[in-house]
Amino acid sequence: ELPPRFGVAGNALVELRREADALALRWRPLRGAAEGEGVAGRALLEGVAAVRLRYFGAPRGREEPGWRETWTDAAVLPAAVAVEVDFAEGDTRRWPGLVVAPRLAIAAGASSP
Repeated sequence: ELPPRFGVAGNALVELRREADALALRWRPLRGAAEGEGVAGRALLEGVAAVRLRYFGAPRGREEPGWRETWTDAAVLPAAVAVEVDFAEGDTRRWPGLVVAPRLAIAAGASSP
């Protein structure tokens, strides 16, 4: 769910990716927009050399949970997502370890018996 300060409040498809030398966030509202319409975004961090996402869970339920490099054709959201960022050579900034649980995955886990 996007906060109102993004200019569009409500549920949206969200994508975190590297664009040129920046870590960027892109979103498209799920309501009121045709396919491809309403895509917006912003750069979150400049001077980025690489972005890696890893996903934890069992994509199809019968598999053993574990860390994976991709999460495609999955029946469920991952239980956790790790975000790793490398900066350009010579840049002294360091990205701390970041692991987050998707909100819908938390809600689903909290309501299950």
